[in-house]
Amino acid sequence: MTYPLPSSSVISVTTSQAYWNLHTKIESSGDIYESDVPGLAFAIGPDSDVAQVKVSYFDPNETDKLNEQIVSVDRPFVGRIESNLNERYATGQLGRMFITLLDIIPPTGYFPPSGASNQSVQVAPAVIDLIQYTTPQPTFLPGRPDKVFRYDTVGEQALFPFPTNTFWFVVPFYGRRFAQVVVKNLNFVAEPNIGVTTFGLTYSRVRTVPGIYPDNGDGEEQIANTAALTPGSTAVHTVTNKVFDAIGVRITAAAALISPASVNTMITVSDKI
Repeated sequence: MTYPLPSSSVISVTTSQAYWNLHTKIESSGDIYESDVPGLAFAIGPDSDVAQVKVSYFDPNETDKLNEQIVSVDRPFVGRIESNLNERYATGQLGRMFITLLDIIPPTGYFPPSGASNQSVQVAPAVIDLIQYTTPQPTFLPGRPDKVFRYDTVGEQALFPFPTNTFWFVVPFYGRRFAQVVVKNLNFVAEPNIGVTTFGLTYSRVRTVPGIYPDNGDGEEQIANTAALTPGSTAVHTVTNKVFDAIGVRITAAAALISPASVNTMITVSDKI
Protein backbone atom coordinates (compact mmCIF):
# COMPACT_ATOMS: atom_id res chain seq x y z
CA MET A 1 0.00 0.00 0.00
CA THR A 2 1.08 3.59 -0.47
CA TYR A 3 1.41 6.18 2.28
CA PRO A 4 -0.16 8.27 3.58
CA LEU A 5 -3.36 6.25 3.27
CA PRO A 6 -6.60 8.15 2.62
CA SER A 7 -8.32 9.06 5.90
CA SER A 8 -11.97 8.08 6.15
CA SER A 9 -12.63 10.52 8.98
CA VAL A 10 -10.99 13.51 7.26
CA ILE A 11 -12.53 12.95 3.83
CA SER A 12 -16.02 11.89 4.89
CA VAL A 13 -16.58 14.02 7.96
CA THR A 14 -14.41 17.13 7.72
CA THR A 15 -15.24 17.83 4.07
CA SER A 16 -18.85 16.60 4.35
CA GLN A 17 -18.31 14.27 1.42
CA ALA A 18 -20.94 11.57 0.87
CA TYR A 19 -18.39 8.82 0.43
CA TRP A 20 -14.85 7.70 1.20
CA ASN A 21 -12.71 6.32 -1.61
CA LEU A 22 -10.00 3.85 -0.67
CA HIS A 23 -7.77 4.01 -3.75
CA THR A 24 -4.16 2.87 -3.45
CA LYS A 25 -1.60 0.49 -4.90
CA ILE A 26 -1.38 -2.90 -3.19
CA GLU A 27 1.88 -4.27 -1.82
CA SER A 28 0.71 -7.79 -0.92
CA SER A 29 -2.27 -9.85 0.20
CA GLY A 30 -1.45 -8.90 3.80
CA ASP A 31 -2.36 -5.22 3.37
CA ILE A 32 -4.93 -4.05 5.95
CA TYR A 33 -6.88 -0.78 5.67
CA GLU A 34 -8.91 0.98 8.37
CA SER A 35 -12.06 3.09 8.43
CA ASP A 36 -13.18 5.13 11.43
CA VAL A 37 -16.62 6.20 10.16
CA PRO A 38 -19.87 4.23 9.62
CA GLY A 39 -20.73 3.10 6.12
CA LEU A 40 -24.21 2.77 4.60
CA ALA A 41 -23.04 0.96 1.44
CA PHE A 42 -19.85 -0.48 -0.02
CA ALA A 43 -18.93 -1.11 -3.65
CA ILE A 44 -15.88 -2.00 -5.71
CA GLY A 45 -14.84 1.15 -7.59
CA PRO A 46 -14.27 1.45 -11.35
CA ASP A 47 -10.46 1.48 -11.16
CA SER A 48 -10.08 -1.57 -8.93
CA ASP A 49 -7.92 -4.46 -10.10
CA VAL A 50 -9.00 -6.68 -7.20
CA ALA A 51 -12.48 -8.16 -7.52
CA GLN A 52 -13.39 -8.79 -3.88
CA VAL A 53 -12.58 -7.52 -0.39
CA LYS A 54 -13.64 -8.36 3.16
CA VAL A 55 -15.04 -5.74 5.53
CA SER A 56 -14.60 -6.73 9.19
CA TYR A 57 -16.45 -4.83 11.92
CA PHE A 58 -17.31 -4.87 15.62
CA ASP A 59 -20.28 -7.08 16.55
CA PRO A 60 -21.08 -7.54 20.29
CA ASN A 61 -23.12 -10.67 19.50
CA GLU A 62 -20.08 -12.61 18.26
CA THR A 63 -17.70 -14.44 20.62
CA ASP A 64 -14.67 -12.61 19.28
CA LYS A 65 -16.72 -9.41 18.77
CA LEU A 66 -15.99 -9.63 15.03
CA ASN A 67 -18.25 -10.02 12.01
CA GLU A 68 -17.57 -9.83 8.29
CA GLN A 69 -19.15 -8.91 4.97
CA ILE A 70 -17.82 -9.69 1.50
CA VAL A 71 -17.92 -6.97 -1.15
CA SER A 72 -17.26 -7.97 -4.76
CA VAL A 73 -17.58 -6.57 -8.25
CA ASP A 74 -20.85 -8.41 -8.75
CA ARG A 75 -22.13 -7.97 -5.20
CA PRO A 76 -22.02 -4.51 -3.58
CA PHE A 77 -23.15 -4.43 0.05
CA VAL A 78 -26.01 -2.17 1.09
CA GLY A 79 -26.52 -1.79 4.84
CA ARG A 80 -25.12 0.10 7.78
CA ILE A 81 -21.79 -1.06 9.19
CA GLU A 82 -20.51 0.76 12.27
CA SER A 83 -16.94 1.63 13.10
CA ASN A 84 -17.27 1.51 16.87
CA LEU A 85 -14.32 3.30 18.48
CA ASN A 86 -15.94 3.08 21.93
CA GLU A 87 -15.61 -0.71 21.98
CA ARG A 88 -12.81 -3.21 21.61
CA TYR A 89 -12.46 -6.54 19.87
CA ALA A 90 -11.58 -9.63 21.90
CA THR A 91 -7.94 -9.01 20.92
CA GLY A 92 -8.03 -5.58 22.59
CA GLN A 93 -7.99 -3.54 19.38
CA LEU A 94 -10.38 -0.63 18.96
CA GLY A 95 -13.63 -1.57 17.22
CA ARG A 96 -12.88 0.28 14.00
CA MET A 97 -13.64 -1.21 10.61
CA PHE A 98 -10.94 -3.23 8.83
CA ILE A 99 -10.74 -3.85 5.09
CA THR A 100 -8.67 -6.75 3.80
CA LEU A 101 -8.07 -8.48 0.46
CA LEU A 102 -9.49 -11.81 -0.62
CA ASP A 103 -7.64 -12.00 -3.93
CA ILE A 104 -4.06 -13.29 -3.76
CA ILE A 105 -1.55 -10.52 -4.41
CA PRO A 106 2.09 -11.65 -4.55
CA PRO A 107 4.57 -9.31 -2.85
CA THR A 108 5.98 -6.45 -4.91
CA GLY A 109 8.81 -7.63 -7.11
CA TYR A 110 7.58 -11.18 -7.72
CA PHE A 111 8.24 -12.99 -10.98
CA PRO A 112 5.97 -15.07 -13.21
CA PRO A 113 6.76 -18.75 -13.83
CA SER A 114 8.70 -20.50 -16.62
CA GLY A 115 12.09 -19.52 -15.26
CA ALA A 116 11.35 -15.82 -15.56
CA SER A 117 13.32 -15.07 -12.41
CA ASN A 118 16.38 -14.55 -14.64
CA GLN A 119 14.52 -12.62 -17.34
CA SER A 120 13.29 -9.04 -17.68
CA VAL A 121 9.84 -8.53 -16.19
CA GLN A 122 7.49 -5.54 -16.02
CA VAL A 123 4.61 -6.00 -13.59
CA ALA A 124 1.61 -3.67 -13.46
CA PRO A 125 0.89 -3.21 -9.72
CA ALA A 126 -2.64 -4.07 -8.61
CA VAL A 127 -4.84 -1.25 -7.29
CA ILE A 128 -7.66 -1.42 -4.76
CA ASP A 129 -10.56 0.96 -5.41
CA LEU A 130 -13.28 0.63 -2.75
CA ILE A 131 -16.05 3.17 -2.22
CA GLN A 132 -17.62 3.46 1.24
CA TYR A 133 -20.79 5.56 1.13
CA THR A 134 -21.88 7.62 4.13
CA THR A 135 -25.31 8.42 2.68
CA PRO A 136 -28.01 5.99 1.43
CA GLN A 137 -27.60 4.81 -2.14
CA PRO A 138 -30.70 3.99 -4.21
CA THR A 139 -29.01 1.55 -6.60
CA PHE A 140 -25.71 0.24 -7.92
CA LEU A 141 -24.48 -0.70 -11.37
CA PRO A 142 -22.02 -3.54 -10.70
CA GLY A 143 -18.99 -4.05 -12.91
CA ARG A 144 -15.85 -2.21 -13.91
CA PRO A 145 -15.04 -0.50 -17.20
CA ASP A 146 -12.42 -2.04 -19.45
CA LYS A 147 -8.83 -1.38 -18.44
CA VAL A 148 -6.06 -0.99 -21.01
CA PHE A 149 -2.32 -1.45 -20.42
CA ARG A 150 -0.07 -0.02 -23.16
CA TYR A 151 3.65 -0.58 -23.64
CA ASP A 152 5.55 1.07 -26.50
CA THR A 153 8.73 -0.98 -26.16
CA VAL A 154 9.93 -4.10 -24.39
CA GLY A 155 12.37 -2.38 -22.10
CA GLU A 156 14.79 0.52 -21.93
CA GLN A 157 18.24 0.77 -23.49
CA ALA A 158 19.87 -0.21 -20.20
CA LEU A 159 18.18 -3.62 -20.33
CA PHE A 160 19.57 -4.58 -23.72
CA PRO A 161 20.36 -7.20 -24.64
CA PHE A 162 17.61 -8.93 -22.66
CA PRO A 163 18.71 -11.72 -20.34
CA THR A 164 18.03 -14.83 -22.46
CA ASN A 165 16.37 -12.42 -24.96
CA THR A 166 13.06 -12.70 -23.09
CA PHE A 167 10.76 -10.06 -21.65
CA TRP A 168 7.48 -10.34 -19.71
CA PHE A 169 4.48 -8.06 -19.21
CA VAL A 170 2.20 -9.09 -16.33
CA VAL A 171 -1.15 -7.36 -15.65
CA PRO A 172 -3.93 -8.04 -13.08
CA PHE A 173 -6.95 -10.09 -14.17
CA TYR A 174 -8.86 -10.66 -10.91
CA GLY A 175 -12.55 -11.39 -11.58
CA ARG A 176 -12.28 -10.43 -15.25
CA ARG A 177 -13.94 -12.46 -18.00
CA PHE A 178 -12.13 -11.40 -21.14
CA ALA A 179 -8.69 -10.22 -22.24
CA GLN A 180 -7.22 -9.24 -25.56
CA VAL A 181 -3.48 -9.06 -26.22
CA VAL A 182 -2.31 -7.15 -29.29
CA VAL A 183 1.42 -7.15 -30.06
CA LYS A 184 2.85 -5.38 -33.11
CA ASN A 185 6.44 -5.89 -34.20
CA LEU A 186 7.73 -2.52 -35.45
CA ASN A 187 11.40 -3.50 -35.56
CA PHE A 188 13.67 -3.14 -38.58
CA VAL A 189 13.39 -5.75 -41.28
CA ALA A 190 16.97 -6.80 -40.54
CA GLU A 191 16.08 -7.62 -36.93
CA PRO A 192 15.10 -11.17 -35.89
CA ASN A 193 11.50 -12.31 -35.58
CA ILE A 194 9.99 -12.29 -32.11
CA GLY A 195 7.85 -14.86 -30.36
CA VAL A 196 4.73 -13.91 -28.41
CA THR A 197 3.09 -16.21 -25.86
CA THR A 198 0.12 -15.36 -23.65
CA PHE A 199 -0.35 -17.11 -20.29
CA GLY A 200 -3.00 -17.14 -17.61
CA LEU A 201 -1.42 -17.00 -14.13
CA THR A 202 -3.05 -18.27 -10.94
CA TYR A 203 -1.20 -17.40 -7.75
CA SER A 204 -0.71 -19.60 -4.71
CA ARG A 205 -0.29 -18.60 -1.07
CA VAL A 206 2.49 -21.21 -0.80
CA ARG A 207 5.59 -21.28 -2.97
CA THR A 208 8.07 -24.12 -3.22
CA VAL A 209 10.64 -22.42 -5.46
CA PRO A 210 12.12 -19.17 -4.07
CA GLY A 211 11.23 -16.19 -6.21
CA ILE A 212 8.82 -18.09 -8.45
CA TYR A 213 5.08 -17.43 -8.43
CA PRO A 214 2.82 -19.29 -8.75
CA ASP A 215 3.78 -22.41 -6.83
CA ASN A 216 6.38 -24.17 -8.99
CA GLY A 217 4.56 -23.16 -12.18
CA ASP A 218 1.39 -25.12 -11.31
CA GLY A 219 -0.70 -22.00 -11.84
CA GLU A 220 0.47 -21.30 -15.39
CA GLU A 221 -1.69 -22.02 -18.43
CA GLN A 222 -0.60 -21.21 -21.96
CA ILE A 223 -3.44 -19.55 -23.86
CA ALA A 224 -1.94 -18.71 -27.24
CA ASN A 225 1.41 -18.62 -29.01
CA THR A 226 2.77 -16.83 -32.07
CA ALA A 227 6.13 -18.45 -32.73
CA ALA A 228 7.51 -16.06 -35.35
CA LEU A 229 6.12 -12.53 -35.52
CA THR A 230 7.92 -10.87 -38.41
CA PRO A 231 8.70 -7.12 -38.50
CA GLY A 232 5.55 -5.20 -39.47
CA SER A 233 3.22 -8.00 -38.34
CA THR A 234 0.65 -8.07 -35.53
CA ALA A 235 -0.35 -10.90 -33.19
CA VAL A 236 -3.77 -10.94 -31.51
CA HIS A 237 -4.50 -13.30 -28.61
CA THR A 238 -7.77 -13.53 -26.67
CA VAL A 239 -8.69 -14.98 -23.27
CA THR A 240 -12.37 -15.79 -22.73
CA ASN A 241 -14.22 -17.29 -19.75
CA LYS A 242 -11.06 -18.19 -17.86
CA VAL A 243 -10.40 -17.66 -14.15
CA PHE A 244 -6.93 -16.23 -13.59
CA ASP A 245 -5.25 -13.79 -11.23
CA ALA A 246 -3.09 -12.24 -13.94
CA ILE A 247 -2.31 -12.31 -17.64
CA GLY A 248 1.34 -12.77 -18.60
CA VAL A 249 2.69 -11.93 -22.05
CA ARG A 250 6.12 -13.33 -22.87
CA ILE A 251 8.09 -11.80 -25.74
CA THR A 252 11.20 -13.60 -26.96
CA ALA A 253 13.79 -13.06 -29.68
CA ALA A 254 15.97 -15.70 -31.29
CA ALA A 255 18.97 -13.37 -30.97
CA ALA A 256 19.82 -10.12 -29.24
CA LEU A 257 17.96 -7.19 -30.79
CA ILE A 258 20.10 -4.50 -32.34
CA SER A 259 18.26 -1.53 -30.83
CA PRO A 260 15.60 -0.92 -28.14
CA ALA A 261 12.80 -3.05 -29.45
CA SER A 262 9.86 -1.25 -31.03
CA VAL A 263 7.28 -3.81 -29.99
CA ASN A 264 3.95 -2.18 -29.25
CA THR A 265 1.91 -4.18 -26.76
CA MET A 266 -1.68 -3.45 -25.70
CA ILE A 267 -3.43 -5.64 -23.13
CA THR A 268 -7.15 -5.00 -22.56
CA VAL A 269 -8.99 -6.69 -19.67
CA SER A 270 -12.76 -6.62 -19.31
CA ASP A 271 -15.58 -7.76 -17.02
CA LYS A 272 -17.68 -8.47 -20.12
CA ILE A 273 -17.24 -11.10 -22.81
